[in-house]
Amino acid sequence: MFRRGLLALAAVFSLAAAAGLATTASAAAAAGDSANTVTTTQNFHGVVTFPSANPCTGNPAVVTAISNVVTHETFFPATGEDHVTFTNEFSLTVAEATLTATGHFITHAEFNMNQQNSNSTFTASEHATESDGSTVTSHEVAHFTLNADGTLTVSFDRPSLTCG
Repeated sequence: MFRRGLLALAAVFSLAAAAGLATTASAAAAAGDSANTVTTTQNFHGVVTFPSANPCTGNPAVVTAISNVVTHETFFPATGEDHVTFTNEFSLTVAEATLTATGHFITHAEFNMNQQNSNSTFTASEHATESDGSTVTSHEVAHFTLNADGTLTVSFDRPSLTCG
């Protein structure tokens, strides 16, 4: 529910996590033997509250999300190959003027890079039930692939929203 706010929140968490991992892996690679693989895993937990809107009605709302974020990176210093994944899971409560909703939201993304290509895939799924019994369900899959010279060869974004 309230997809834009949560997707923005997921993007902030993932960018911060990916930046942290890349810094950690690069620092570890610089300090060690470049022939050894560097692997890092980080967990983040927290509660965030932010304004949003119900995507089915447009009604303003306030979202409180309890988050659990796990990021993982495997970096191969000798070849420059990198594989990064993150999963963000949120339990959420959404307060509108006359309704309250509870639900679950999860995002997963991965990024792969080597000398031949790079690609990234993102998925997001959410389901929430409001106090009047109505539901909001959303799902999104996005992907891109770049070849070695940076030419975009595949790109799509497929969101869906069901209001019931």
